[in-house]
Amino acid sequence: MKNSSKAKGWIFIIVGLLFILSGFILNEWFLAALFSSDGIIATVHKIVIWLVDLCLISTGVIVIKLRRSLTKEMLFVFTGVFIIFAGILFIEKFLPLALDTHMTDYNRPFLRAFEVYFIATGLFAILYRRYIDLKSISRFGISSLICLALFSLYVFYRRGVLYNGLIVIGSLLSINLVGTVPERLFIFVVIILILYPLSKRWALTKKKRLVSIVFAGTITLLIGIYLSNTILRNLPIMFIAFLLILFLFSMRLPFTKRRKLVTSAVAGLITISISANGLTDLHRFLFPDQAVTRFAKGDFNNLALDMDQDVLYAVGHGINHIHAYNIDALNESPKLSKMETGHEAFFSYNAEAKEIYIYIRKTQHLDIVDLTSLTTKESISIQFPPGLGDDTSMEWNPHTGYIIAAHEARNKDIDKATVIVSRKQGNVVKEISLSPMNILAHPSRPLLYMSFFQDSSNEIIMFDLESFKNLNKTPINGRMDRMAYLESGNELLVTIPTKSLIYRLDADTLALKGKIKSSFGVRTMAVDTKRNLLLTVSLVNNILDVIDLNTYQSIKRYYLAPWLRSIVLDDNGNAYVSSFTGLFRVNYAK
Repeated sequence: MKNSSKAKGWIFIIVGLLFILSGFILNEWFLAALFSSDGIIATVHKIVIWLVDLCLISTGVIVIKLRRSLTKEMLFVFTGVFIIFAGILFIEKFLPLALDTHMTDYNRPFLRAFEVYFIATGLFAILYRRYIDLKSISRFGISSLICLALFSLYVFYRRGVLYNGLIVIGSLLSINLVGTVPERLFIFVVIILILYPLSKRWALTKKKRLVSIVFAGTITLLIGIYLSNTILRNLPIMFIAFLLILFLFSMRLPFTKRRKLVTSAVAGLITISISANGLTDLHRFLFPDQAVTRFAKGDFNNLALDMDQDVLYAVGHGINHIHAYNIDALNESPKLSKMETGHEAFFSYNAEAKEIYIYIRKTQHLDIVDLTSLTTKESISIQFPPGLGDDTSMEWNPHTGYIIAAHEARNKDIDKATVIVSRKQGNVVKEISLSPMNILAHPSRPLLYMSFFQDSSNEIIMFDLESFKNLNKTPINGRMDRMAYLESGNELLVTIPTKSLIYRLDADTLALKGKIKSSFGVRTMAVDTKRNLLLTVSLVNNILDVIDLNTYQSIKRYYLAPWLRSIVLDDNGNAYVSSFTGLFRVNYAK
């Protein structure tokens, strides 16, 4: 009888925790990332989502609190109805309407899988409510996770994006973990040294184990919040929620017997949950470099430098205006544009006309911005097809006077995904059914280089901006990122992050001329023609690498921050680098 009552209590606890987990997981950020093409959810829909989340979490807490008075049959009938209702919310005609987004071939199978899974699970809970026990729930949960994983693999494989998906996941893990392994090991050892003695001293008796667990939980929350400067964006809340659940289970275990195991698990989860941003701040504090200065905090992307006015221009996902920094007084606040950028990541810079060209997805217009006043001079309507990616790459070709806007997509051949606009005429002159991941305009010829790595189509295309025809293309063995033009050798440089290489291609024939070894995760480059140097930044290991173009050897390296994005150079040997955590200036000519 006692064992039966104990098993019943465990069932209620597990079901309650499932409700709580569902409330945490089905948040507005997760739903927007999964189903919304632009990552934006209307305020009224956010309110509905938060109410549902609150209902789920409250239900879970109530089930755990009242587990002794509830009967198993009542619980599973109630749970089944709730889950079936959740499945109905996943119907294709309802959820996309609620999120104000279009369904695509990518997210439609997942939506249907969630719909069938929730409804089937609800019916299972109602029809078999008398026969469900702890063992059957465990088996059902494990088998469901396996089926969902196999289904995901099948969908990715069928759509040809399994490899790229794994690369993306691996890259994200590398950015947050691999690039800060020494710092994380140091934090792990420190936490172990703190928690081991405390847990041993405070958990000698069963009466004191709750005090010990609460203390460990408090330490976890304080460390996680303090060292994670971007707590909401990096979503360590999920890790904290998992830690709290671990503590709830630990409260029902003889903590003295599992002290080392639980303490090690807590220390490990704390170490993983700390953002790379906080760890790199710690690294720069412990190992300061006089050549490196962070002069702005925030999530920045594209950069441009006007040497006539000594002004650095920046945009990014974390800011909603163009920021203009006086590079002679970086301690001063930047000048902000009067127009909003919609958190766009890319823009193009016209040095001669002193203009910036940026495409705003919210308005579906290409804004032409005056650099001096940072106001919109002109706005050109561009209608991209629905279902494309988040970022729009921008390039300016001075030879033709064309502005090129290329929208990211998961497939290479997307109708009208690249648009060519005449600055003089102020209208669209050509729409191209190609969706490159990165573009680069030749500085003095009517050429556009486009790189692709969607659907296993790893290739570079050289496009003529006068005849609007493909002049040449070449396959590339490896996942590409950004490109740069090397005038001295008439070479097109292409970064291969996964191979720590930079390919040197002939700018006319696209023939491979050689390879340059750089740091792992290398993605963006800038050429110092005065000193014949190539500067690269890494997506993964937080490094700015200075390479001598005479020997193709690395001569200096500087530790900056995770997720380095863009780099521009001034005439005095200073590099300006954007990242997920801020803007940096590096005096590499010292």
